[in-house]
Amino acid sequence: MALLGTISVEPRGADLVAVCFTAMASPCELLVRASQLKVARELGECVAEEAWRIEQKFSRYRSDSVTSWLHAHRGAPIELDEETASLMNFAERCYTISEGMFDITSGILRSAWKFDGSDRLPSGPLRSRCADFSARAATIIRYCMVFARCQPRDRATFSQV
Repeated sequence: MALLGTISVEPRGADLVAVCFTAMASPCELLVRASQLKVARELGECVAEEAWRIEQKFSRYRSDSVTSWLHAHRGAPIELDEETASLMNFAERCYTISEGMFDITSGILRSAWKFDGSDRLPSGPLRSRCADFSARAATIIRYCMVFARCQPRDRATFSQV
């Protein structure tokens, strides 16, 4: 089986091995207690392949992803596959448990914050728009649990889950 990306295997002490790869624009590592590099690599390949599969399926940056499909069909009731429905249910639980701090639709907030290392916060109309957006998140997620019904300016992103 051909890998979708590259991985490296790095010994980290007597019996610890790091299997490194990149997924979702981030460095990833699987730390394995193993004395054999071959075993660690095989495990790492399984983990990396799953991360890459998830990235392909859910990345908002891919036009062929479930996320893009949801955005293209926003406003219309649609049936979700079991994995996507489970992820939506998990996101709703995270939202509830975090008392609203977790928001699967927070991808839209990238218009408010530029991740440039500064501590600038949105102000004026943009600040009001972000507050309005956050207030609507619980309703949006409830609609998405079984049938996705997203409002025209909402954008789901699975990178937080």
